[in-house]
Amino acid sequence: NETAAGQSVLTLDDVQLPADPHEMPDTFIHLLREPPLGRRIWVPICYKRLSTLELFEGGFDQTAEWHSLLEDKDIDDIEDDNFPGAILCQFGMGDDMDYNDAMKVPSSPWYKPLDAFKKASKEYVVRVHIYQARNLDAADADGSIDPFFKVSWKGQTEQTQVVQNSFDPQYYETFDFRTRLIEPLGYNDMVSIKLYDKDDFPMPDEYCGRCFIPLTEAEVIDMDTLLDDPQKRPDVDTHHWRKLFTEVEGDREGEVLAYLQLIDLSSGGDEVPPPPVITPFKRHAVLEVFALGLRNLKPFNYMPMQCPYMEVEVEGYGGTKSVMKTKTSKKPAPENPNFLEVMRMNVALPKNFVRDKRGMHSTPVGRRQETQRNPLRASLVHRSTGVEHLTQPKHSPWGAHLQARHRTRHQTPPFHFHLS
Repeated sequence: NETAAGQSVLTLDDVQLPADPHEMPDTFIHLLREPPLGRRIWVPICYKRLSTLELFEGGFDQTAEWHSLLEDKDIDDIEDDNFPGAILCQFGMGDDMDYNDAMKVPSSPWYKPLDAFKKASKEYVVRVHIYQARNLDAADADGSIDPFFKVSWKGQTEQTQVVQNSFDPQYYETFDFRTRLIEPLGYNDMVSIKLYDKDDFPMPDEYCGRCFIPLTEAEVIDMDTLLDDPQKRPDVDTHHWRKLFTEVEGDREGEVLAYLQLIDLSSGGDEVPPPPVITPFKRHAVLEVFALGLRNLKPFNYMPMQCPYMEVEVEGYGGTKSVMKTKTSKKPAPENPNFLEVMRMNVALPKNFVRDKRGMHSTPVGRRQETQRNPLRASLVHRSTGVEHLTQPKHSPWGAHLQARHRTRHQTPPFHFHLS
């Protein structure tokens, strides 16, 4: 949560570049660490690489935005699993005429770009809603994870509950941070959301990824509107899933469903009403699974399958789970078992959804393959050998593909199948 404010404009004049823009070398920004006592050389510990061609094509119309930094692996000055940070920059590139025009036109992003930091700040409440996560990576040796999130804003940190052994945890928690913000809102720090795996003492909790939410994506609410209906829920149509990452997006699995609101306190009133309940409204349904069989099961830990069975698991709020299992089968062969069973379970599914490939309140259904007997032991053991996640919306009567037929906007969440 360390923050440094440079607030300066750097200009490079008379830069010689190839005539063909596609041959321009990339542009680098380096973050330097102060040299140790007795040395004069500053050490570049992380960097940001930018396409000079894209900067050239953007000219002087580009606005300030946050850029995530990457660690310099050769220097290796940042501890493992620590995020190198982000830098707020505004870039412009062009000839002298373009530059002079941009600095003089009031509507240009380059007209007195640092004046925003000199203006008086306004008091806000930064409200962060944490709904769910999905498709998280395993963090423990047994292939499980006990996930929780830490939400941080300018040195203030709040933590969600811990959900035991879940790849698709549900939280429905809200956190408020009282602060002062400058405008434009994009010049302020981003909200940081970190994922951790809870481990038993004395092992420290394991960092498993993070994401950021810029304040430009927040819904701004004034106090008058809030007081008119303090328990009004956020509009789920504006929500979307955010990918978790360690250094760059795509370097790990997992997403979190979070939403950001800014409550403007300048319109009057210091007492902010408590946040609304964001747990989704539910409707009762029956989940029906036709467990026909499995094919081409591979050996697990160098041991062939013995008596596999399939377990269907539906996760609920607060870590609750509903489970149903097939009987074990090794016919016609343990690696190609047939079950030929129909399983039914009463479930409560959310009504609302996010316009995404999966439902917002995605009650996950997992299929886990397990092998029942380890031939090296006399006792029976159960080992999870594979997990598959399925989405509920396309299988439900109020799913996306049936909305037009039923004239409703409701969509149910997905569910998980665990193969054991």
